[in-house]
Amino acid sequence: FYPESNKTVFFEEKTVLFLACFSHADYSQDFELGILHWNLGKIEESVQFFNVALEIADRLNLEKERSFCSTVLIFTEYYSQ
Repeated sequence: FYPESNKTVFFEEKTVLFLACFSHADYSQDFELGILHWNLGKIEESVQFFNVALEIADRLNLEKERSFCSTVLIFTEYYSQ
């Protein structure tokens, strides 16, 4: 159906898309765990999850998510003082 060169490009694009979706799921999981631990009063654990979510957002160039995680971490720093 596809010429061999186009088939390779097609599968590479789908692989990249799959990995991006998987990574975004990782972001969401760490973000939600950060919120959960915050609500439980486990601030140190919450910060760890938000830092991981921030790293993933940076890697995926998710500007909105990166901004939100950064804001939460700044707020947490003030809250902890």
